Amino acid sequence: RGTPAFILRDMEVLQVTGQEKESYQIRFKVYNPSETDGFLSLRFMSYSGAWTERLLVPAGQAYEFRIPSEGQPNAINLKTNLSQNIPSATFYQFRETPGTTRDTASGRFPISPEAFQPAPGEIIVDNEDAGFSTQESQQRHKLKDLLRKKPKETPQYTYLFPVRPEWTATSMDCCYGDIVRSAMFKKKGTGQATATWRTELPEEGYYEISVWNARDENSYVTIVTEEGKEEKMGRGQRYTVQAEGQEAEEPVIVDMEAEKNDWVSLGQFYLPAGEVSVTLTDETEGIYVIADAIKFRLVQ
Repeated sequence: RGTPAFILRDMEVLQVTGQEKESYQIRFKVYNPSETDGFLSLRFMSYSGAWTERLLVPAGQAYEFRIPSEGQPNAINLKTNLSQNIPSATFYQFRETPGTTRDTASGRFPISPEAFQPAPGEIIVDNEDAGFSTQESQQRHKLKDLLRKKPKETPQYTYLFPVRPEWTATSMDCCYGDIVRSAMFKKKGTGQATATWRTELPEEGYYEISVWNARDENSYVTIVTEEGKEEKMGRGQRYTVQAEGQEAEEPVIVDMEAEKNDWVSLGQFYLPAGEVSVTLTDETEGIYVIADAIKFRLVQ
């Protein structure tokens, strides 16, 4: 019957108030759009210990799971087991103070698959979508580079390091995506190599444009200054917005190393209906650039 697939949303930890004993609740939403039942394996970790759960998600069904916890979970390792999901495991860490709820109901609650669609007025273009493309630079290559033998088989997704000089696909749990969470990355260059997202806007108006920051918050690159101090290296990425038939906007530069693993706003732009594109170049003061997803949200 095939292999199951899972779309996951809104993993959170809440403290349950109004109880005699301190208690918490883990909540998340999951949708299995495939024709095959599947299981999720979760390992919950807290300062008081660890435990596991195995959850059934039937084919074509969507649920919100609410799992009680006596201790405050600080990390969750979720595995999709035999599935179409890439990567097959996601590690969640909870560093911030949890929200609160008085609702003690726990279990599996049916929800609509519509909960997994973009919000009204939003358009998302991922690097796995047809509206995304990359362009290598047109620089000349040395003969020895052209003659160098390439591996017979190149994996579909590779590790981020070592950074490669051409656009390469990687898959990490910090990437955006439903079933496949991936991004394209390459070594810094002169600005001639680009990644471009294109979409059709249904109406003119002000749109907030955001980019997904596929950043592993547990990993970073450091440099040593002239004074001998070790500092975190920045990674300014340059984005240009352009509507079809119009001049491009001024580039927007965002230091992705200073932002969280989340949507990062480029600002609001007044755009006409029709095709619009966002282009990222490989120019950066960091050692690489990474291209994942773009979101257009109609403001007015």
